Amino acid sequence: MVKKDFVGAMIAACVSIFAYQTGFFFFLFLVPLQLLMFKSGLRTTRIAVLGVGIALTYLGIRHTANMDADIKGMLLLVELSIPFLLLGGFLLANGSFGELGGVLRNILLATVITACLSVAIIYVLNNETFYNYYRKQFSELLVPLMDMDVDTMLAHVSMVFYRGFLFAYFCILFVSYIFALSIDRLTKHQFGIITVMVPDYFIWVLIVALSLILVDAKIGLNRAFESIGWNVFLIVMFLYGLKGMGMIRQIMEVKKVPFMLRGLFTLLCVMLLLTPRYGLLLLIGIPCVGVSEIWFKYKRT
Repeated sequence: MVKKDFVGAMIAACVSIFAYQTGFFFFLFLVPLQLLMFKSGLRTTRIAVLGVGIALTYLGIRHTANMDADIKGMLLLVELSIPFLLLGGFLLANGSFGELGGVLRNILLATVITACLSVAIIYVLNNETFYNYYRKQFSELLVPLMDMDVDTMLAHVSMVFYRGFLFAYFCILFVSYIFALSIDRLTKHQFGIITVMVPDYFIWVLIVALSLILVDAKIGLNRAFESIGWNVFLIVMFLYGLKGMGMIRQIMEVKKVPFMLRGLFTLLCVMLLLTPRYGLLLLIGIPCVGVSEIWFKYKRT
């Protein structure tokens, strides 16, 4: 490896670590690594990933150093499992570098692998000591502000987490790739909009996931099946939503809708998303446009 590539890897690693430490915007920490991947390839990027892994391990150990001995190991597991699962998914996603379809397939595979590993992690964390630690944190910080019983609050947080953590994992990997790809294209003066194709058979995945959700709402299911149903449903709806937006854009181009009207339409969609009722309709409606292409081949008109 030449010195230039090593320096680039270290710079990308430092920016990535800083982004992860920002807290709310931690999900952007993969973007510098993805840009390095586009510029220098997988070999150089692996060095940057190794640097990020070592640094985050050190920071995790330091953050948990003063914790009680009975909770320290579990907190360190939580602290390290999130970035390492994301870094592993990032490396797997770039196994098909340059092919968006292959990257999407690998991200889905990484999500499945993370689901399997999460079972083991959750099993380790499923104990009274860990629960009491977070119960104390919630009772001291959030419950006084929310005016809610601590056990009720924990139940709500747990429900939201299990129903969406795989979806969040998928989104961080996918959005990081698309965001970095957009930046890379802009630097090369390539302004084409990135489109996502969803295979027709995904409709059956959506139907199975929706069936699990409906059955759970009716008779109640094991938490594992409920979580699988919600996470798969959100991921597939997200993909169909991207497809729906691409189809709407293409229909506007075919109909030669003026740029001003396209801008007004985008502004209207943003305003509707800010309202609870119409925002929900829009979040359901756009994926339905993507689903409808299975029967109505808009792109052939």
